[in-house]
Order: sequence, then structure tokens, then C-alpha cells
Amino acid sequence: SGTRVAAVPVGGIPELLAATSGGTLAADSSPEAVADAIRHELELAPDEDLSRRAEFLLLSNVIPRLSEIYARSL
Repeated sequence: SGTRVAAVPVGGIPELLAATSGGTLAADSSPEAVADAIRHELELAPDEDLSRRAEFLLLSNVIPRLSEIYARSL
């Protein structure tokens, strides 16, 4: 959607944020670290280019790739 996020470092979240430069990764999952990440995001100017950088995450782009993986695994 092009909305910047504040997130905790779990699963593939750090890689997604690095790939899109679309948010702030909290130092850890503590309430203080998450609050710092949110505060940082709220201080930033809108990022007009984020939607373009995150296009690879759209369902219309992900579903064909997943279908291909499933088809090959059958």
C-alpha cells in the first residue's frame, strides 16, 4: 500500500524492510524499542516512491510466483 511501518525484527521482516526501505526496524521487541521506531516513522516526511519499491509484494505479483512453486512441487 505504500505505507511506511515500524516493525520488530522477527522472521523475514528485516529483509523486507531492507528490500523496500519502507520502514523502521525496532532494536528489539520491547515496548520502548517499538515506541522509538514508531516515533521515528512519524517524524519522517511521506515517501512518494515507496509504493513503486514495494510492488513486488502486491498479491498480483506474489500469487503467480507461488502458483509456479506449487506446480513444480507436485
